[in-house]
Amino acid sequence: MASLHPSRHQADELVQLNKSLANTQWLALHVIAAQGNSVEFAAFYRQQDKLGQLHERSRFVLEEGRWWYLDGDFLPPLKWERNAVCWCGSDAKYKKCHGA
Repeated sequence: MASLHPSRHQADELVQLNKSLANTQWLALHVIAAQGNSVEFAAFYRQQDKLGQLHERSRFVLEEGRWWYLDGDFLPPLKWERNAVCWCGSDAKYKKCHGA
């Protein structure tokens, strides 16, 4: 909420955000690329014992020395290679961690 551009605020967004947060545990954030005013990232979460991923390319605007989130495009989930280090930061291979 604190980073959302004031022009993007909606009347019921705080209620919707609180509902979402009550059922969501955010686990990890990976910034994939940042260029100009856009950032591509993947955020991993658990919701009702199911793992999920938010992969987005977000757009920001710099106003008076502060970056504000404007909007973003949802992208297909990233695929983790079995032998890659797991996204959770455990330093274990994905296949032996969250890929099992």
